[in-house]
Amino acid sequence: MFFVQARNNQIVETNVWEGHDYSNRFCFLSKAEDHWLLLIPERLNFALDEIWAGNSALIERSRHEEDCIDILFPNDSEKPFKISLDLGLVDKKIVPGDFIMTVWSRQGGLEIKLNCHIRAKGKNAAAIDNTACFA
Repeated sequence: MFFVQARNNQIVETNVWEGHDYSNRFCFLSKAEDHWLLLIPERLNFALDEIWAGNSALIERSRHEEDCIDILFPNDSEKPFKISLDLGLVDKKIVPGDFIMTVWSRQGGLEIKLNCHIRAKGKNAAAIDNTACFA
């Protein structure tokens, strides 16, 4: 099981990047205090440029996969960069609202800080209780 321990919105300890089949293939989303931490594996470091080009983050239910969320990074294009995450790669209940998202890589630590909105209305509202994934 993955864990992320954070203090003062900084990662203190994590096993996300170490010794798991998922560790170099999937992102992981963790809630710490008043914001979300998105951990990017080495294999997906190219995504950092795409995320950086976004001016914020938007989390919503996936339009295509039932047990997934989409994290969009809106920019000036018609198709913003998107990361889809299985709910098993999110460690806390996702509730609508406005937060800060920090993006982390194993090599560089804290890479990006963005405003993050979790959509509260409409078909893709993201009030998602994924706590069963961690029981």
